Amino acid sequence: MNAKSSSKIKVLLPCFLVFATSLIELPLSAIAQDVDMKVFEAVNRYAADNRITKLLTDYRQSTKSRVWTAKSGTKLKAKYQGLNVSTGEVKLLGEDAKLREVAISLLSDDDVRFIERLDEIENELPKLSIESLLSVHEKQDKQISDLKSRLSKTESEYMILQQQLAEANKYAPSNKIANDNNIQEVDADKLEAFGSKLAGKPVRLLNVKFTGISNTWVTTLPGIAISSNGLITKYDGKLADRWVGFNITDQSGEHMQHMFAEKQEWAEFLINLKKGTERINITGVVVPLSSNGWHGVVVTSIEKAQ
Repeated sequence: MNAKSSSKIKVLLPCFLVFATSLIELPLSAIAQDVDMKVFEAVNRYAADNRITKLLTDYRQSTKSRVWTAKSGTKLKAKYQGLNVSTGEVKLLGEDAKLREVAISLLSDDDVRFIERLDEIENELPKLSIESLLSVHEKQDKQISDLKSRLSKTESEYMILQQQLAEANKYAPSNKIANDNNIQEVDADKLEAFGSKLAGKPVRLLNVKFTGISNTWVTTLPGIAISSNGLITKYDGKLADRWVGFNITDQSGEHMQHMFAEKQEWAEFLINLKKGTERINITGVVVPLSSNGWHGVVVTSIEKAQ
């Protein structure tokens, strides 16, 4: 290393130390009051120079093993340990931990260019500054990795919270059904008197009192399935496995025990209702039962009444 290079290193060293420290603790603009303005401007200019990134990349590469190729074609995987300028020999540390000295004249053009690049790096940046910057970059990389990990965890927690909120909203009191005047409202008397005319049609029962769960009448259900648009289709399967029966009392005090809901969709909702005190709104489809000409209601939606 010549005197000119040494002088340049002495000038650059404090600049890089300030720059490295500022990356960890403060933005560059925040340290302007604490350092000489000329030094600050020099650091700021150098920070904007793409050479820093390139130099760091090349320096990292120089610390790793690489395949060296002699002009004769012989190859050796080794780490570069330096160049003896007086003898023209390159020091290479092989994977067998043996140090070899090879004449630079015997190496390929690519290897010679690699060594020349390392010499440029050593003249352009002091090793201490490089190591400081590497430490900063590694710390920043770790911080970014930690942040991504925390973000991923936060996103996962957010999704769980969204699901919980959706469940909570599902069971929250509402008047959505009560306000849907497009669906005919019925009570126990209308269902008993006009069940055959109402069969297959959507209906709603408002502000009825939940009086308990009972599967007594599930076996009277036909093999059915209710689609999202309220249409009835045939369903083959064990009814008791799919449906749960429950009882209600309408606003006139009339008891209704032919109410049915799909277990998978509504079991948890029904289980958490307070028997005898909780009031609900229901939409469903009237279906004929297989016993004594009775009719029941297969639920399409339920909400707690406000």
